[in-house]
Amino acid sequence: EPMVMTQKDPGPGAKDDTITALTYHYEDNNTFAVGYKSGKVFICQRSSITTTTPPTFIPSMKINAHDGPVTSIAFTQHALVTAGSDGMIHVRDPHNYSQKITKQVNEGDAYLTFANDDKT
Repeated sequence: EPMVMTQKDPGPGAKDDTITALTYHYEDNNTFAVGYKSGKVFICQRSSITTTTPPTFIPSMKINAHDGPVTSIAFTQHALVTAGSDGMIHVRDPHNYSQKITKQVNEGDAYLTFANDDKT
């Protein structure tokens, strides 16, 4: 049976927000990033997940990343990269999450694909 995770204290207007993407940090498997239908990205620690039913977690950082759903999210060795239905790709520093690059790649949904070689 799949585990359903909800966010604790999601904030105003976010009670029905749906998780659309999830990834673990490249170097730290305790850290993960969650993308939402609202366009938000939450950075979380595995230790923040509760054992309640359903499990909940408290984000350590909230980022307003996209105007619309997050369609893809990935940690690489050098970046946290997100894509969204707004056609934008955002590249952020994987340690402090400051924005490095923003690029409009499409008029509609943008998606990410990475090679599994630790180089791209």
